[in-house]
Formats: sequence, structure tokens, C-alpha cells
Amino acid sequence: MGVKLLMILLMAILPLSAFALPFTETVHQNWFFLGDFHTYDYASLVNLEHSWIGTSSQLPNSLDWSHTLPDGFQVPPYEISRARLWIDACYVGNDNNLVEIGGMMEWDALNNRWLDNSIFNLTNVEQPGFWNDGEIDVTVFAGEYSLRMDRAILMMDYNEANSGTVPATIPEPTTFVLLGIGLAGATISRFRKR
Repeated sequence: MGVKLLMILLMAILPLSAFALPFTETVHQNWFFLGDFHTYDYASLVNLEHSWIGTSSQLPNSLDWSHTLPDGFQVPPYEISRARLWIDACYVGNDNNLVEIGGMMEWDALNNRWLDNSIFNLTNVEQPGFWNDGEIDVTVFAGEYSLRMDRAILMMDYNEANSGTVPATIPEPTTFVLLGIGLAGATISRFRKR
């Protein structure tokens, strides 16, 4: 009798203990994603430590995590050529889950596909501040008895030259003015030497 009670207590406590572990994030440059056979400029991989969520009274009903954006990332949305969030979850059996990405609740539920569990296309998101807050927060709300969250990857391609506060190129009229000043200076110094 005591062993059965201990097993029941362990089963009740074990899923909740996954939430005490801090999630680990690794950042990658030139990340190849097998789900679409594409190499992304930047990727933030968060290991969700096999965290369980669900509608069961023994499980939390949601899970939160964040993906770090590149340092000093100040890219307007039109500079992002491709951005996706991939969420790897197990035992997803229905479409009652809700996914909140960057404060937006307009995303489809998690689905149950084998290789690329759920991919959310973020390429055309133009919500103010979505890309420039230093990180993107994600929350999954469970709509079924239980499911396991394993990992998530934010992947993106963007124009790195325009990602900081310094413009990447000098506007064309300014280029001609600088070229003219340089030529004039070279000509003047040449006459002085003679």
C-alpha cells in the first residue's frame, strides 16, 4: 500500500518538477533546419526540458519562454526575408491549444505532425515593436488533457547590413559629393608639390 501511494505521489510531482528547471537557449549563426532544408542566418534554440502542460489538475495549463534576438537588432519588418518559429511538442491530439507569440494571439494551434510539429510563419509580422524588443515571448496554452513541450527554434534571415543604427550604404548623392571632395583634395595637393 505504501509503495502504491509513493508511486502516485511521484507521478503527481514529476510532471510539475520539469518547470523548476531553467530552460536553456543556444544561439546559432547559419543554422540548417531539416524541416524545410534551408540555412537561416540566425537561430535561437530553446530546450523546453520535456515540460508537460495540460487541462489535468496536476499540470500547469500553459508554458512561457523567450527567444533572444540578435544584439542591437533594430530591423524594420521589411528587412526580414524569412522568419519562422518551430515548436516541437509530443502527444498533441487536437486543435484546442492556443499559441501566443510576441503578445499576439492570432496563431493556429499546435498540430501533430511527425517531422516539423508546428511551424509559425513570422515573415510578414508588422506589429510595432515585435522585432525590436530584444526578445520574442512565446506562450502555449493547453487545450487538451496533457501534452509535452520539448523545444522551440526561432529561425530568421534578415538584411544584417541594415540591422544597426548606422546606415549600411551612403546615399548616392552623398557618394558623389565625397568623391568630388576627394578628387579636389588630390588635385590641390598635387599642384602644391609642383
